[in-house]
Amino acid sequence: MKLIVSFILLISLQNGFAQDMVTDRPDQTESASIVPKLHVQLESGFDFTDASSLSDIKDVKSIQSLLRFGLTSVLELRLRFSNETATLVNDPENSISNILNPGFKYRLFKGAGLIPDVAVMGSFLLPVTSDDGSQFWSPEIRLAAQHDLLDFLSMGYNLALFWDNNNYDTQKFYSVSMGLNVIPKTGLFLELFGEDYRTLGTMGYIDGGFTFNIINNIQLDAYLGYGLNDNANDMFWGVGLSVRLPK
Repeated sequence: MKLIVSFILLISLQNGFAQDMVTDRPDQTESASIVPKLHVQLESGFDFTDASSLSDIKDVKSIQSLLRFGLTSVLELRLRFSNETATLVNDPENSISNILNPGFKYRLFKGAGLIPDVAVMGSFLLPVTSDDGSQFWSPEIRLAAQHDLLDFLSMGYNLALFWDNNNYDTQKFYSVSMGLNVIPKTGLFLELFGEDYRTLGTMGYIDGGFTFNIINNIQLDAYLGYGLNDNANDMFWGVGLSVRLPK
């Protein structure tokens, strides 16, 4: 383990003048940025959701890992792994699911100033083991945009559609995130996002958090959020670590 950490730090120091990395965590708004060509970026974290007010699920704990590879200057390949453990209210047995989400992100065009960068993303669901009945495919298409309003203020927003194969439900997702950079190496964000299910109704959320760049390509993050209406989960939080390595 010490050898691995030393290797990552050595590569990081050798590339200390590389651009600061942009991650797709900890907020729910995916960036329009592409991982640099022939670079690998791993974004991992632990997430906790209090779902006790909505169903027979008390809470959900998950370990999320997103592997991003810059194939070209405008295209990245993505593979997300999720290990989710749901604690049930009236059942001593937990529900455990392991899910893979292969996908891509393609930057449609590069903006400037008030004109945003825009990217399109696509993915599908590939259950490895699933206690909740999740099946294959469940495709997602997402449009991501971001731009700088001021030197220290940025804005990002997403629109997405999901198709749930379990009950043939369609989910719409939308988000707006404001980023503030006034502290060295630290980014702050405040975000509003929502999900709209055809059968379950609308769920609205607010969350906020920070990122901290230890060095240019190693980043820590944390966030905390709350549901805004009766359909939404009560509270959720998470912490994470992201690392980018050169080719």
